[in-house]
Amino acid sequence: MRCFKLIICFCVLFLPLGLAASVQADARYSVVSSQQVTNRILDLNGQRRALFVYASWCPYCRKALPEILKAHKMSDGAVVPVSVDKDPGALTAYMGAFQAPDFPLLVWDHKGNLANEMARFDIKMGGGIPFIALLDENGEVFKQGNFDAAEVAIYLQGGRGPITNKDI
Repeated sequence: MRCFKLIICFCVLFLPLGLAASVQADARYSVVSSQQVTNRILDLNGQRRALFVYASWCPYCRKALPEILKAHKMSDGAVVPVSVDKDPGALTAYMGAFQAPDFPLLVWDHKGNLANEMARFDIKMGGGIPFIALLDENGEVFKQGNFDAAEVAIYLQGGRGPITNKDI
């Protein structure tokens, strides 16, 4: 019985530390505020960029992610991916399946209002996730909403693909 209590005590005290260490072991992982998301977008001024809001548990986000990863790689990081996951372990475990060492795991801290902050760019978040906003070189919204993620790579490479300004 005493051994059982020791095992329980050990698990309660040290297991959370191990989980936290496994999450922090992924150098791509960082918790960001709404303002830091804005700063990431502003850092890309002068080039086309895309905001991708997603969660690891969302089936539609999971379907879109391979195309987003491809667009991110082809555009030298012009995708600003923001996860709304509340479980960091689930996100890092899910993303561990992808060979994308340069894809940042930016997790919104759920403080403040991300939608209000994105309104600075005339981004109208709503309608669920995944949410994609394509911005031009001047920071103007070209297209936003939930659309085929394959269009992101086309747009970031300078093409317009099947999308037009009327689609906004």
